Amino acid sequence: MRTSVSLEPDIEPIVRSFAKDRDTSLNRAINELIRRGVQPASSPLAVEDDGLPVIKGASPLTTADVDRIESEAT
Repeated sequence: MRTSVSLEPDIEPIVRSFAKDRDTSLNRAINELIRRGVQPASSPLAVEDDGLPVIKGASPLTTADVDRIESEAT
């Protein structure tokens, strides 16, 4: 689909720089920026089947870890 887009003065240099940095056209740059804007932000937080939140990539917290943390706090 072809259409005309009017970029506001503060946005134009951003889009041009984005396109130049990626050696691509303004058209492709605008499309990529729109795609990024409409995708939900990725979150390091995941929700397990049991409903508890889990941070992706984190190691499990064990009872020994909790005991050590509690002993350090006192």
